[in-house]
Amino acid sequence: MNFRRLPSKKRVYMISKIAENIVQAAQGYDISAPDKVIAIFTDFPGQNPPVGGLEREALEVSDRTLYTLLMPPWIAAIKKNGALGVMASYSSVDGVAAHSSEKLFTKILREELGFKGIVLGEGGGLGTIITERQAVDQKEAGIQAMKAGIDIGISTEDAYMGSLIESVNEGKISMQLIDRSLARLLRIKFQLGLFEHPYIDVERAVKIVHTDEHKELALQTARESMVLLKNEKNILPLKKDIRSIAVIGPLANARIEQLGDYIPQNVPQEVVSVLQGINNKVSSKTKITYVKGCNVIGNKLNEIEKTL
Repeated sequence: MNFRRLPSKKRVYMISKIAENIVQAAQGYDISAPDKVIAIFTDFPGQNPPVGGLEREALEVSDRTLYTLLMPPWIAAIKKNGALGVMASYSSVDGVAAHSSEKLFTKILREELGFKGIVLGEGGGLGTIITERQAVDQKEAGIQAMKAGIDIGISTEDAYMGSLIESVNEGKISMQLIDRSLARLLRIKFQLGLFEHPYIDVERAVKIVHTDEHKELALQTARESMVLLKNEKNILPLKKDIRSIAVIGPLANARIEQLGDYIPQNVPQEVVSVLQGINNKVSSKTKITYVKGCNVIGNKLNEIEKTL
């Protein structure tokens, strides 16, 4: 739910329908079933587009905009379909870091939307309270986040580790708040059936993952989701007899990165990079020049790295 610009009513409707389907597919009617998980939606209540390469730009919205344009997908996911996971936004909302906002995560999310699940902090998100200058250090940030209703952090931040223990021992955070978050986490684990069945069925997983049916579906999804912006002079599909071609971009020669972010580095199946895919397609006589182009992976800039 990351809006590049304020969405139209049709876009809000479409995203709301997508949210409903995600909950129904992920959670179903019984989240303790072996093929179900809780649906976690990010990032509440939304994020502005990256500015200057940063994804933590401030979100400036009126209450009217918040409720008419940003909230409907959350209402569809949570109030109508019972989504059980929400992640806090990196953004500040009207000058307040989302991770420290009791208005967002207690008043709106819990009280107005009736949310019964867990709230996760973003990766490094507790630190946004510091960057917004609402806290001087991780210890103070942890106090604010716990009071706001952030139940657990997904990354290693001292705000929810040693510093939080100190805050409890010093009486700056009550055990009631700690128990509140703990109860929410344990409730979800009970609902998932993790206390009765804490481990996955490895044999079943092996049978399901990488089946021909699933690989075909993944291939079909990839094909149908591609968008060709401009096929100038009908350059695509590539012809076998093309004389030369330049491939530019740091990810063109990156194998694992083709699968996107949040993936393990040890992937069992073969992954073909864009550069290798082009090399496989064209004639052996075609000259392929690869240039990294920008410094995303490694240190070399604008140097011809490989000519095939």
